[in-house]
Amino acid sequence: MQITKSLTTLSLVTFGGAVFSLMSADVAQAVTFIFNADDSNLSTIVKTVDGITLTISNNQTRGSFFVDLDGISVLAGTPFSGTKTTSFDLTFSSAVQLTSYTIGYIENLDGDESLILSNGSSSSVENAPFTTGLRNFNNQFKVAAGQTISFIGNFGADVSDIIQWSAIEVTPVSVPVPVPVTIPEPSSMLGLLVLGGLGINSNLKKLKK
Repeated sequence: MQITKSLTTLSLVTFGGAVFSLMSADVAQAVTFIFNADDSNLSTIVKTVDGITLTISNNQTRGSFFVDLDGISVLAGTPFSGTKTTSFDLTFSSAVQLTSYTIGYIENLDGDESLILSNGSSSSVENAPFTTGLRNFNNQFKVAAGQTISFIGNFGADVSDIIQWSAIEVTPVSVPVPVPVTIPEPSSMLGLLVLGGLGINSNLKKLKK
């Protein structure tokens, strides 16, 4: 029974005569990047957590990022900082899956705002209504190491909207690890079958006596 249960968790793959089992690595733990006032007025924000580096850059049209205790302004109208923040880029140093974000502050929202994140082949559209607190990405897509994620914010009718993220959470992408499995040579397997047959025959003779 134990062998049967174990086999259900393994996939055997043959490569040139060698046999490998693909065993899933341990479940990856989510990594959270927190934004604070130390990140303010930077044209590029670089943060490293658990060996993964997040880089945020190319703020349009403000040039630099406004960040305070409520987080980074991902959508900011002109009354807030004098210039708009409507788009920027994110990259991660390792392959990750977008998980969630935390909204630390909102203001002047009318319910027609939206946020779009895209890596060119996949995208997640975040639609209003927005409230403060944790929110999962609508599409938790995966991105490769160094791949650019474009962020675009849409104000809707009113350009005085403000949305700040206090944190963004991603999950490292796990890659199956090939683990060699020892399989006896054909000659060895034949020998085992012969020995097994002799043992069965010997037991039958004892029973007849």
